Amino acid sequence: MVKSKIKSTIVLGICLTMLTSTVAFGVKDIRVFKDDLVVPIACHENKINNEDRSVAVIIDGKRIELDAKPFIENNHTLMPLFAVLENLGVEVELDDEKEVIKINQEHIIIELTIGKNTARVLRNITGTLKEEIIKLGVKPKVVDDDIFIPGRFVVETLGAEVDWDNSLRAMIIKTKNINEIENLVRNFGEKLQLVSLLAPKDMASKSIEENYSEFISYSLLEKWKSGPENAPGRITSSPWPDRIEIKDIKKVSEDKYQIKGEIIEVTSVEKATGGSAAKQAVTIFVVKNNDRWFIDEFKESIVYKNTEYSFEFYLPESWEGNYIKESQDDNHEVGSMVSIRHPNGLQKINDKIYQ
Repeated sequence: MVKSKIKSTIVLGICLTMLTSTVAFGVKDIRVFKDDLVVPIACHENKINNEDRSVAVIIDGKRIELDAKPFIENNHTLMPLFAVLENLGVEVELDDEKEVIKINQEHIIIELTIGKNTARVLRNITGTLKEEIIKLGVKPKVVDDDIFIPGRFVVETLGAEVDWDNSLRAMIIKTKNINEIENLVRNFGEKLQLVSLLAPKDMASKSIEENYSEFISYSLLEKWKSGPENAPGRITSSPWPDRIEIKDIKKVSEDKYQIKGEIIEVTSVEKATGGSAAKQAVTIFVVKNNDRWFIDEFKESIVYKNTEYSFEFYLPESWEGNYIKESQDDNHEVGSMVSIRHPNGLQKINDKIYQ
């Protein structure tokens, strides 16, 4: 293993002696500190710090536990070689003798050399290797027998997105899959307002095909075309569905992800000033087919609509397949009451309807 080379290491010590007799030092005041008040001073390659300045790494919303902590040098984050890349599903080869690191992913090879400020990047483009030599903002190095590499450069070269969260002091990494899935859902959400579900069935089906076909699987497209009432879209002139906001993404398998989000409905007021007129929770499943992601399932939250009193509200997905029973309580002083009981009998919601 390559050994760490620490340049110009400075060791500072403070020796405090308790004086038991009066001695003239030519100064007006001497302050004496107790041993337990002395703050240890740490030194790392010409940079002295007296606090932990380590950096967290969050990949696709999950905080990664690391034995060797990333740190910042010259405004660049250095991250441990093996732990982070293993979580990104990347192969790593290390030549101890030559101090060369090879990082392999699909059609990209990144070569780094410890202590060297350049990287060699090989890309396989339609069977032809293209080579680039790139200058690095910070060199790969060894600290305490752990190898650290330039985090942003490596991760972005592999096709992922990197951001910095100052409040968390964390490097936020979004993999290529997550970026593609987020773009898919957001682009689909922008099309919802273009599909009027109030139109005749043949027109609604045609509009669904024109606006949704590039985003959804063939089976879901056929399902919505044959029953437009089951598809998301515009059901009133105002408010209308403006976008889908993503709340959470979870990996189900290599080729399937679950997305939790909300359809944001707006009127002309919210469109101009921001905010929402209404929100509807949705659960979306996306699948990968021929290197492309498609929406394969789209579940809106269950809606209870009362046409008699013109109100509606949303229920959890777990209530799907059950029913709501309405009853009249003649003894109720304020009028009709709708009582909703969860199927397991443990939850109950009462909504009073005033006449």
